[in-house]
Amino acid sequence: MAAQQELYLKAQLKAFKAKTRGEKDAHDYMWGMATLLDDTVIEGLARYYAAQSPAPGIPGDLALIARGQQLYEHGDAARQLTSCATCRGPGAEGVAIFPRLAGQHAAYVVRQLDVIQRNFRDSPVMHGVIKELSPAEMAAVAEYLQSR
Repeated sequence: MAAQQELYLKAQLKAFKAKTRGEKDAHDYMWGMATLLDDTVIEGLARYYAAQSPAPGIPGDLALIARGQQLYEHGDAARQLTSCATCRGPGAEGVAIFPRLAGQHAAYVVRQLDVIQRNFRDSPVMHGVIKELSPAEMAAVAEYLQSR
């Protein structure tokens, strides 16, 4: 969570508290923890984590990283896949409500892409953008992001 966008952190903590973020991990773990948070604590947590230095990226499979970078930066016009950089920024640092993805663990990224793609997590815009991504493409983008 270090260096995550403050607005994103606030929104997610409030979604956990309101029980509107509905994937299995949310209701199995975060719903109970977030119930105890009030707006002042949520704002303090978001401000604290947003101010932290990001963890360094983790190197990985160079070919997979290159494929992921291509998809992240340029998408695939032939398949009408929008580039991730459009909303997340060129360095994957995130912008306002759009979360920082740089340095995020690949397994987490793949899991979130999967739950969004399968509509287990309510994110209609994101679902529309990633609905055509294959598992191999998700893994490539995740590997690229983890390396940042």
